[in-house]
Amino acid sequence: MSIIDKLFTFPIRLIDKIRVFIEYLANWVELGVWRVRDPLIFTLLAILIIPLLKSGLTALNAIKFKEIDTANGVNEILNNSQSNSINSLYTIICALILGVILFEIGLQYINYRTRQKKKKGIVTIIERGFTLISYAWATLEMTSMYSSMYPTYDPPVEFFKRVFPNMSGQQIGALIKPIIITVSSITSAYSGLVGLGIFLLFFYGVGRNKTKFKFFIRYHYIQAILLYAMFGFQFHIYALFTERSAATSLMEFIGITLYSVNLSILILGISATILGRETNFPFIHDAIQYHTGRKEDEGKGFLDL
Repeated sequence: MSIIDKLFTFPIRLIDKIRVFIEYLANWVELGVWRVRDPLIFTLLAILIIPLLKSGLTALNAIKFKEIDTANGVNEILNNSQSNSINSLYTIICALILGVILFEIGLQYINYRTRQKKKKGIVTIIERGFTLISYAWATLEMTSMYSSMYPTYDPPVEFFKRVFPNMSGQQIGALIKPIIITVSSITSAYSGLVGLGIFLLFFYGVGRNKTKFKFFIRYHYIQAILLYAMFGFQFHIYALFTERSAATSLMEFIGITLYSVNLSILILGISATILGRETNFPFIHDAIQYHTGRKEDEGKGFLDL
């Protein structure tokens, strides 16, 4: 190879070396997170639950007790002006505790059924329903991103106006906006720690957890996360162009098209989940198996990634 050829190929080789180095560092970071995944998930859950418990104890001290029937030993609790907020707070706490209990019961039941059948490739109804949670999360988050452009654009509302021509934009907004606002308020709580906790729980707690979940569940959870990441990148590029473009009609059309394509891909994933199959999307399928391992190698051991 001549000197001129080396000079021309030097930038390409340099970029390739940098890419390999970055991938090497990323693998080590992912390996470190994977090794401490259990205490990390426990810590994230504690960060979410402990502030609620502290608020609950503070509110409990504000409640006044008054004995009204000493003969029967019955005490009446007189709530102060904060009763509504206290009830809401304890409803959230009870819902979190109940959700953790139900999740553990469901997980144990799935493992029990798997051990009882001792067959591979059988996907139960409960496993399919549990897997649909990942697509529901990705769909709501994606819709929330595109709805954040309101009032300049509102691709979700415009899309559903075309799907349901008999409904007005206000009617559609009245149906989906409360759900989107609720999801956004939850994921953005505590400076976004709740959303980060959900991502880590889905990615490391389910998607990379070969010891507790079968390939089908892990496959679709990783796919939902990858699709959400792709849609998020796509949306930020679209939002960047809308800020610098005066072609309102064109940008609105592009937004509706992007949202409809993204929603169609998620619907395909949901349909495959209901049918108990993997989707095998081009390119994404190989990326999923990088995190889950190959289905053919299921039960042969663990990938030391």
